[in-house]
Amino acid sequence: MQIQLMKSKLLEWLSQMNYSVTSKSHYTSSLNRIAEYYQKLGVTEYDPIITADFIDLSHSEYARGSLYQSTFNNRRKCAYLLDEYFHFGKFSWHVFPKKEKLSFSLNSYYDEILKEFSNYWSKRGVWCKATLRSQVILVRQFLEYLQIASITDVRKINIEIISEYLGYAKLRHPRGLNEACAAIRYLGDFFNGVQIVAPDLRLIAPVVPTNRTVMPSFSDDEVSNILSSVDRSTASGKRDYAMLLLSAKLGLRAIDVANLKLTDIDWNKPQAELRFAQHKTGGDIILPLENDVGNAIADYIISSRPQVVSEFIFCVSRPPYREVGAPTVSNCTKKYMKKAGVECEHGKGSHSFRRHLATKMLNADVSYDKICEVLGHRQPHNLKSYVRADSHGLSECALSFTEICRVSGVLE
Repeated sequence: MQIQLMKSKLLEWLSQMNYSVTSKSHYTSSLNRIAEYYQKLGVTEYDPIITADFIDLSHSEYARGSLYQSTFNNRRKCAYLLDEYFHFGKFSWHVFPKKEKLSFSLNSYYDEILKEFSNYWSKRGVWCKATLRSQVILVRQFLEYLQIASITDVRKINIEIISEYLGYAKLRHPRGLNEACAAIRYLGDFFNGVQIVAPDLRLIAPVVPTNRTVMPSFSDDEVSNILSSVDRSTASGKRDYAMLLLSAKLGLRAIDVANLKLTDIDWNKPQAELRFAQHKTGGDIILPLENDVGNAIADYIISSRPQVVSEFIFCVSRPPYREVGAPTVSNCTKKYMKKAGVECEHGKGSHSFRRHLATKMLNADVSYDKICEVLGHRQPHNLKSYVRADSHGLSECALSFTEICRVSGVLE
């Protein structure tokens, strides 16, 4: 069978399986790279050996640091599915088997440092689980580089080594060198905190300037139009409406909407109550379930939820039935944004509901502590991004130019 035909069939299957636009884009890119490899060899018929050779080359790129691990994983998944179709004539949804450990193995010296780094920041409790996990990954990459560069002791770290590492890290983090540098400085804080003798990494790891992007929020009219565009007479419409209300009225993240379980709702209280552990922070959050939100969830569960044994509230609308993922929730928002005529600009999606709710509470003079409680943030400074999104409120802080003395050639 021709590789181009198999590629088309796989993309069609991904669409049927309700993969998000973003996921399909990543898989399309991986399939294009596989097809290009065949084209370079002048081969049009699919051959598992050629595909395996391409994956081996991709693995080498990843090992050199010139390919993201996520990109390599996407290519490997596509190759696995193509092989499955070649041998069995069908694609099937399943968890892909793990292959050999992809990450570089740290020696005992650096592995112990990484473990202590993780424990140190975990005990301090200043980061949520997701942030801690990200910092551990970034520090691990730095320690991997030190080991590859034959740096056997952290006391030998200097500005030249860090500069060389940043050139290497740019292959993995072309837009995130500031994050790589910040991780090195946090590593330095750890050294100071546990009194490991090492150079002061805060002095030699540069601060890379970044341009903060103000992520867009929905307006009141846009939220109303999106909710009104849902056809609530269908099973999928009832599900989508309930998910959108949870995002719009309670400010839940897409991953938390997807992870909600039937046992997370206490229907027996005078006002139904939602209690769940946030995916990002791991912290429990309790929110009153407004009548319209509760009614929408109940309507979906009673009349439209597939008859499937699952602890999760929301399930996909087509077999094989299973719980929805965060991409499904995000894709649902995009779908109704388009239907409602809401501009799909960069950064506008399910999280814009959360920004809208935070901005609305800020405009209503709700205290920062209360907003943090509703959104599940630990620290008030985490609301900075929502304040930046409040263009109306910020406009009231603008200074007039009337008191500025005009100078010849200036402001003319």
